Amino acid sequence: MRAEWQVSWDRFGVRWGDERGSMIEGAAILLVGLVAGYLAGRRNRRTAAPKIIEAVCSCRHPRGQHVDGKGACQAKSKESANGVQMFVPCPCQLYDGPEPLPQFYAPEIQP
Repeated sequence: MRAEWQVSWDRFGVRWGDERGSMIEGAAILLVGLVAGYLAGRRNRRTAAPKIIEAVCSCRHPRGQHVDGKGACQAKSKESANGVQMFVPCPCQLYDGPEPLPQFYAPEIQP
């Protein structure tokens, strides 16, 4: 008693368990795996790039504008009052943004 799938392979002269049949089966499995991997990779490529964290304080000035990177802000903001533009010192007194790289003390290595 033969199943329908056996008859369809018999048309090509290939039988299950035969060396040529197992090679065709392996090639079909490989092809399906390659196509599935390609399609899965395309779906993942559409995601957005990770957002870069910048060292910016809440006053919107960079870390370099603060004294020693942590103290009061030294930047001047342009403001207009009654049609006159003035440069006003930034009121920020302490840098509260992210620390780019943590600072550690490491003693020098003596030879």
